[in-house]
Amino acid sequence: MTVSIIRWAAILLLSGLLAGCGDEDAQTDSDAASTDNHVDAASQEMSDDPCDAVATVTGNGGGETDIFLASGDGNAHLVCVLLAEGADVNIRGGDGATILYTASEYGHNNVVSLLLDAGADVNFQDAYGWTALHVASMFGHETVIEALLAAGAEFNSRDENDRTALHRASLNGHLDAVELLLAAGAEIDIQADDGTTPLHDAASNGQADIVAALLAAGADVALASNDGRTALNFAMGEAVKQLLQDAGAVE
Repeated sequence: MTVSIIRWAAILLLSGLLAGCGDEDAQTDSDAASTDNHVDAASQEMSDDPCDAVATVTGNGGGETDIFLASGDGNAHLVCVLLAEGADVNIRGGDGATILYTASEYGHNNVVSLLLDAGADVNFQDAYGWTALHVASMFGHETVIEALLAAGAEFNSRDENDRTALHRASLNGHLDAVELLLAAGAEIDIQADDGTTPLHDAASNGQADIVAALLAAGADVALASNDGRTALNFAMGEAVKQLLQDAGAVE
């Protein structure tokens, strides 16, 4: 069904796409009156609650593309409109990723919180076994990680390569994310399908501060990957090698 002009005018107003378009003085009284008549509810002032001023608009439930784009853009108001119209909070894209995953990837905590409140499944896995926590940890979005953990995210969930959120945060050098995951109870010496641990990953990418944090939390320097290599064998950079040797690692 073709989406009505009225619906899209309301959505555009809520998303802010019409704000500031054109010269304010150039708008005619008739233009303003027409807009007010058609999207009266949508034009009220927004509060801090993204759903507080959601208009009742006509439509067909909101398309998959609409809500994925809104979530990726961090547009909580538009997400509210589409959910109110009947969009599925757990809808999956072509690779199995959900809108919660998309919002988490881009660090949009306002949308993440909204989706969790609306019943989004925090532990949905995409086609590669990744959860929202995996992707938030990979990019170091600490506030999102906190929200996901508070909502019951499984911190030891494994992707298709048996890697966890702690592996992803460690490899990419996100110290705050690593500390949040460890504080939540993430298994520090968990091994991926190739036998590597978060310590291996941090060492292989030269992440000295992450290596130091993992060692301080009790990471085992002697654990070997499936091919017999320890974190010291993977280590990049003299600082990382020294940290591992000081912790008892030997060649």
